[in-house]
Amino acid sequence: MQHRTCISSYHLCLLFYRSYYRGALGALIVFDITDEKSFNDVTMWLEELKKFVDPDVQILLVGNKCDLKRERKVSVNKITRFASSKGLLFMETSARDGTSVDEAFTHVLKGIFDLAMNSPSKEVIPRVQLNQSTEKHNSAGCC
Repeated sequence: MQHRTCISSYHLCLLFYRSYYRGALGALIVFDITDEKSFNDVTMWLEELKKFVDPDVQILLVGNKCDLKRERKVSVNKITRFASSKGLLFMETSARDGTSVDEAFTHVLKGIFDLAMNSPSKEVIPRVQLNQSTEKHNSAGCC
């Protein structure tokens, strides 16, 4: 019974995440360089993400925990080959000490900005039009 619960929770988790990345302009797929399974799950997350986002979405593959070099289980060579085969850029970060965290987000944001600036025929960033009302309101009441 516990195994079924885990599977059900896993699928509920996917449904929950889908609502967050549907229509996203950028994404970071983060895995733990000290955990081979975490890296192996990247393929599934990439496939899930691509089901719901525009083909031009800016995706960065991020190997986290670069501060734990001695515990590394996934080689840089393996990650680089995978990223190249999927057309992804790759960088390593450390959430613990902050190494390259800002750079990862900046890289994705720069990619989104560059795409928006170079795609005049395609509206990358949705626009909201605000129309000022020309009607005069009665100031005597609250409505």
